[in-house]
Amino acid sequence: MTESDGQGITLRILATSDLHMNLRGFDHYLDAPCDGIGLTRVATLIRAARAEAAGAVVLLDNGDSLQGTPLDVPALGIAGGHPFLRCLADLGYDAVGLGNHDFNFGLDVLNRAIGAAPCPVLCANAVRRDGGEFRARPGVIVTRDTSAGPLRVGVLSVLPPQTAMWDAEILRGALEVGDMVPAATATAAELRSQGADVVIALAHTGLGEDSFVPGQENALRALAATPGIDALVGGHTHLLLPDPAAPETSAEGAGRIAGRTVAMPGSAGSHLAVIDLRLARDGGRWRVTGGRSHLRATKGVAEDARLTAITDDLHGATRAALARPVGQAPVAMHTQFCFVAPSAALSVVAAAQVHAVGDLAGGLPVLSAVAPGKMGGRGGPANYTDVPAGVVRERHLADLCVYPNKLALVEIDGAGIADWLEMAVSLYHRITPGAGGQPLIDPVWSGHGFDVIHGLSYCIDLSQSARFDPDGRLRDPAARRITDLRHAGRVVEPGDRFLVATNTYRANGGGHVRTLDGRPRHPVPDLTLRAALGRYLADGRFPDAPLDPVFRFAPIPGAALELDCGPGAAAHLGEVADRGAVLSPPRADGFLRLTLSP
Repeated sequence: MTESDGQGITLRILATSDLHMNLRGFDHYLDAPCDGIGLTRVATLIRAARAEAAGAVVLLDNGDSLQGTPLDVPALGIAGGHPFLRCLADLGYDAVGLGNHDFNFGLDVLNRAIGAAPCPVLCANAVRRDGGEFRARPGVIVTRDTSAGPLRVGVLSVLPPQTAMWDAEILRGALEVGDMVPAATATAAELRSQGADVVIALAHTGLGEDSFVPGQENALRALAATPGIDALVGGHTHLLLPDPAAPETSAEGAGRIAGRTVAMPGSAGSHLAVIDLRLARDGGRWRVTGGRSHLRATKGVAEDARLTAITDDLHGATRAALARPVGQAPVAMHTQFCFVAPSAALSVVAAAQVHAVGDLAGGLPVLSAVAPGKMGGRGGPANYTDVPAGVVRERHLADLCVYPNKLALVEIDGAGIADWLEMAVSLYHRITPGAGGQPLIDPVWSGHGFDVIHGLSYCIDLSQSARFDPDGRLRDPAARRITDLRHAGRVVEPGDRFLVATNTYRANGGGHVRTLDGRPRHPVPDLTLRAALGRYLADGRFPDAPLDPVFRFAPIPGAALELDCGPGAAAHLGEVADRGAVLSPPRADGFLRLTLSP
């Protein structure tokens, strides 16, 4: 098909999202090459998709690019400019939207990046409220010349309103983030009034409800129904749209929601999103007459030589820094079985949090809440923390503490503790006695919310229904999966008081643990969890019994559970051997299936 065949033209939209500083096809946690990730691989697909396009092409990024691998902090100080921004320039990006993690290093750092960006940086629903500067703009119009006349492509960007809450320690009072749908509606109308023929929404958000709900974290469906928007690039939840696992007749399988063409390209550079919109002239303006989207995977794709050269210095310096030893671990620390068995990876972070709190407890018992940062799921079969026994290096600290969250200390009563744990264990499916092959984890939940609260012991009854929905709303007031909740051997009463060491993301409301809303916060040292863990290990410390169980499951006669694991699970199978554990060979998607009894 040519650019114009007398009927119309094709606009090709190429998009990345949630790169999370995966600039290379390399796993810096393992210090090894990794296929199927990296902007260097996506770049090869971008150049090919642009070259083969018959019509106009725009190239966009949908945010969460500046944070996410051990490259992120070193990149901020690279002489000659941030390597990600240099990659954008080399590839000729037309606009970049912001994601929530792009704010993790504060507004000053973000503003410097925006000021040095080679293309417009967009965010329509965030406003600076402290009198300082915020260099992102709501939207932009990109013009392309075609054989049938100029085409004006409007681009806007929105991100979850929770962004300011999740990073409240550094954004409180400075940044206000409003709801996505009203902001997108207003910005789309403004772009149209400025002459945009087509409007593309960079929507850093997951699917969510069909219509607008105030405070939505995930609003892609609602945004697709917004007047004035022609196509959308989704993100944030790291899904694939069109979803290869969904029927082609479904909205998710076809890549069309509310009549709009949508795409979401996973994360870490796993895919490139390609949206082709068919346009026709109507009264001197262009209108969309149809569209389709598809994803191109980077697995097996060669890395782009020019972007490899741009990132070489950062890559080499980071590898050298990450090799520095910081301590010793007598056992392997991994998250392969963290949903069903004790995890030394969680235990050591929990102990480091308590150690960092020191003598600030004021006589109250101190507990420690930790959730896995890498646990498979949408991140794929390599997305597990897996640190071998022996020398612990800087890269292992990053593997154990993936996010730049800081230490927090929350005061809470026994009733609040119980509901906190109920929220955590609501990610499990309800299990039926006597039935084999039952999936354990409900995939609509994120494993990042699975807090294990160390210093307690408790039983989980999976025969009961979940008490909460993923957004923290009470689903079944009568449901209680947590039983025999104890501290130091004594039953925890509703009025008992505790301090819980956790991270700022959770304490600020991340993960929708609503029982934490309004709870008193106690002062703690200004430390990231990674720094706290490094200090703990550098002091020669390690938990005495890192594999002692915090939780156990109530027996469910005749039931068999199924849990996805990564290839590394085979080396640790002895940890769950007493549960009749059997590990299947790898599936086509790379995961292995663990089958065991509750």
